[in-house]
Amino acid sequence: MGSLSNTFRRYGVPAIFVVEAEFYTTRQAKIDWRSHPVKQASTSLFTNLLPQVRRQWIRNSSGIVVETEQMKSFLIEKKYASYNKPIYSIPNGIDPQIFFPRDRHACRQQLGISQDSLVLTYVGSLNRFIQEPGPIIEALGREQPKDVVLYVIGDGNKRKELENIASNSGASVVFKGRLPQPEAALYVGAANLCLAPYNKALFPEGKFTSASLKVCEYLACGRPVLTIPCERMEHLLSKGEYGFLVENEVESYREFFQKIPSSEEILEIENLLIKNLNNSTLRAQGIVLTWKDIAEMYKKVIRDNSTCK
Repeated sequence: MGSLSNTFRRYGVPAIFVVEAEFYTTRQAKIDWRSHPVKQASTSLFTNLLPQVRRQWIRNSSGIVVETEQMKSFLIEKKYASYNKPIYSIPNGIDPQIFFPRDRHACRQQLGISQDSLVLTYVGSLNRFIQEPGPIIEALGREQPKDVVLYVIGDGNKRKELENIASNSGASVVFKGRLPQPEAALYVGAANLCLAPYNKALFPEGKFTSASLKVCEYLACGRPVLTIPCERMEHLLSKGEYGFLVENEVESYREFFQKIPSSEEILEIENLLIKNLNNSTLRAQGIVLTWKDIAEMYKKVIRDNSTCK
């Protein structure tokens, strides 16, 4: 796509380059050099050339769209882009028809969840890659805080490993599998606290550059969030006003569970969060935006770059 846009630029057609979050992959292609020498060589060449080619595509574009201010800084620091190039920070939007504050009592009644439990909810991949719920499950089992139960919504190729961690540690975890968004949102509504256990080590130099749609959807439901400490999450949680920042490590979670806030303390955070949702504070801060808001931001990008520069 980058080379195609460069071709059109010769004819005065502007090009906007959209850059997603940057992260390291630990998955290596297993190719037998002797059986597939051409494939091995082409894979190695592609891996080495891609950064240079992408840098050229970005430099030749009329403007750049990134998910976060952190990604913008990363591009400038690594000389993918310069300060004089228009760079627009546009995150993801939420669907307000699905993600909105629900009555917790009604959600639990509908799902058959005890009203007395302190419920943690995780919605997401179980591949143990960018999102890694293993440490918090193990910590939950080792500490076993009273009346705390974790509901895991999602699936992935590491689900069995996570189930084994829960079983071996004695963690109170209920795996529900993959669910439609409206049903998953009910489990968010039933929660006291929602989890976003990102694997920060996968991001270059530990800099989290993703917009994290998950956290925005949790917040749109009026539920406080437990996630990793980093610049992006400090922004989304308003430096801890809307949740808790804990390293995604077993010992860090154990310390959290040893002094876990009560339901009443979490409710105070929730009340502030819902108040600021209703008065549009989170929208004004760019924390919770709808897809309609995002569309307007993209329309501005198109207007600003309607001619080739």
